[in-house]
Amino acid sequence: MAAQKVLRGQTVTISKMTDLPPEADRDRENFRAYGTKSDVLVPLSVGEGPVFGMLTFAVMREERSWPETVVTGFKLIAQVFANALARKRAEVEVARARAELLRVERSLRVNEMTAS
Repeated sequence: MAAQKVLRGQTVTISKMTDLPPEADRDRENFRAYGTKSDVLVPLSVGEGPVFGMLTFAVMREERSWPETVVTGFKLIAQVFANALARKRAEVEVARARAELLRVERSLRVNEMTAS
């Protein structure tokens, strides 16, 4: 349930596991397995693009409330991570395209040399 909300671009704030609705049994079990008491799950996306990940801020020791200022800070951190990941992905794609262009250029040169 929490993951589905995050995939829809919603930030999920859980102060106590007892706040989870009955239909969130799967989430409750996952949180319990990791010893999570409270959590904030923030989607990773760039602009209006699709969600491609999630950043989670979990507390294992005790339940806690999440003031809006804290959640806003987490969203900002998530934006920084999302933009850095998107930039890295773009850099990899540019490097891949350059390598392909070099390969094609070399191939054309070889073809020119054999044709003359």
